[in-house]
Amino acid sequence: MKALLIPASIVILDQVTKWMVISRLPLYEDVPIISGLLSLQHVRNSGAVFGFLSGADIPFKPYLFALLSSLALFALAYYARTIPPEERLPRLALSLVIGGAIGNLIDRLRFGYVVDFVKMYWDTHVWPNYNVADSAISVGLVLLIIDSFRPRHRESAPAPSPNASPTGL
Repeated sequence: MKALLIPASIVILDQVTKWMVISRLPLYEDVPIISGLLSLQHVRNSGAVFGFLSGADIPFKPYLFALLSSLALFALAYYARTIPPEERLPRLALSLVIGGAIGNLIDRLRFGYVVDFVKMYWDTHVWPNYNVADSAISVGLVLLIIDSFRPRHRESAPAPSPNASPTGL
């Protein structure tokens, strides 16, 4: 039960913020938060991550992306079950990714697109808009990368005797 707390919290926060954006911010309206860096802008992402394939005309695209998201989510949940409880960092990371994936999947199933609203920009460069779910997924993936560099304690065979020959003869 405790393992579901983080993903559930991400989903709730994600859906509440998206509801607030949908109900209070007209589509494509831009509200500056930090001039030259950050604003809120309600957009609809019918593509994949960071708007990839958003403009592509793919038959049944909303259903295809929902199916792919569901398959990825099941694979992540299965993998998460294989991680020992003492491995906190990868479990936290996967909890963030799973919560974010569920949040965006809910949008795909409800609307056929994902509601994005955080807009970051610098000078003429504008990053793709994102949301709470995307943030959780991104942080989770960074934590998984960090975890991949951590040394692992593995049970190993006993060290060879210093007098043993390399060929074992």
